[in-house]
Amino acid sequence: MAYKSAKSGRFITKKHAKSSPNTTYKLGNSGKKKGK
Repeated sequence: MAYKSAKSGRFITKKHAKSSPNTTYKLGNSGKKKGK
């Protein structure tokens, strides 16, 4: 489940990156912590 969540988070982050770079950083951090 962690793997799927990490992959989904990465995709969302990329999409959000265009809209809000700040949100991307927060999402990426959460995904990295969950993946580990």
